[in-house]
Amino acid sequence: MDAATKWACIDRIIERTVEEQEGERTLLKRIDDLTLNPYINLGITFVILYLIFESFIRIGHIFLTERVIGRYIFAPGTGYDRWLHQTFDGTPLFEILVGDTAQGYLSSFGLLTTGLYVPFGVVLPSILIFYLWLTLLEDIGYLPRVAILAERLFARIGLPGTSIIPTILGLGCNVPGVIASRILETPKQRFILSNLLAIAVPCNAQISIALVVIGGMFGATYLIIILAVLILLYLILGILLKRTVAGECPELILEVPPCRMVHPGSFLMKMHLRMRAFLFDAVPWVLAGVLLVNLLYLTGVLQLLEDTMAPILTLWFGIPPEMVGALIVGFLRKDVAIALLYFIPDLGLWEATTGVIILMIYFPCAATFVMLFKEQGVVNTLKSTALMIMVALIAGGVLNATRIIFGWVS
Repeated sequence: MDAATKWACIDRIIERTVEEQEGERTLLKRIDDLTLNPYINLGITFVILYLIFESFIRIGHIFLTERVIGRYIFAPGTGYDRWLHQTFDGTPLFEILVGDTAQGYLSSFGLLTTGLYVPFGVVLPSILIFYLWLTLLEDIGYLPRVAILAERLFARIGLPGTSIIPTILGLGCNVPGVIASRILETPKQRFILSNLLAIAVPCNAQISIALVVIGGMFGATYLIIILAVLILLYLILGILLKRTVAGECPELILEVPPCRMVHPGSFLMKMHLRMRAFLFDAVPWVLAGVLLVNLLYLTGVLQLLEDTMAPILTLWFGIPPEMVGALIVGFLRKDVAIALLYFIPDLGLWEATTGVIILMIYFPCAATFVMLFKEQGVVNTLKSTALMIMVALIAGGVLNATRIIFGWVS
């Protein structure tokens, strides 16, 4: 059934079953009428998305992650840190369970340090805030209005308008963004959105570090250029995936309920079920990913990859050999990898810009990669891996070719 036939059928059903009566003009009814106006709804939606992103960054990341959890629990010198060292110092499992915490818990890659800090210190605050907003918008009846407003843009890349929420969330952290892709209807749509998040949506940590590195060395204008390239990549890649990935991209059909007050019992029950699902579904996979990366590092596999790939990547991307190490580190922590560019001597503008773009679009961080595996399964994760490699090679090659054609030295 095509879209026109489907909507005609819906209209006939409405005509036969719906009877409209004039009722009392309550405050909720007036708000409902305002939100059905596309122009007013657009303004309200921008305000809501701004508040979501600001609460995600200021409450989730800056306050909960950095000032509370990352300072008083998962940090060098805390009671938990002292207990770890007293218990495991000198034992054979120290490197696997604890690692080197001198530079912080994000880079130590121990099961009891990075393995717990990532899900509970970094991801959990973001997930909590996301689910608070999602449940609130659901319960007051506003989420369908946001989805319908964004439908026209996202339909061009095979996604429903509801994809705007995970995309905004991915700008804070890709892990909860990938988890939030569950709200999409079909496997094809979930595959498209998850890969767009992993490839073309940088997290807040990457954006912040890139602002320091690129902005500090060459000016903030060039960061805008990088973000523009990523937006263009998001749209182009989305269109290509819509046309090449097998499956359905159904038209968004949503009931637009009237605005209503939140029922506390229902709200708390939804929050409980969603947070419980995160703790039991996501945390074990993040721990497994940290363990795998730690073993690859301790056995020298990551160093072997760096030594093997350096000549190829230097030639194809036109980047200095010192940057290859940052590309390898990027699989562990992309923000740390971008920060390493600051210490490469005589790094030119074009080399730095190319390096930051490649770091942002190739393999996601280990935690996001593990969640892709958890959400997509083995086959689709292998497809995603091949897609990431191909996109990074093409984008890096195009940037290098552009530099050569226009004669830009650095």
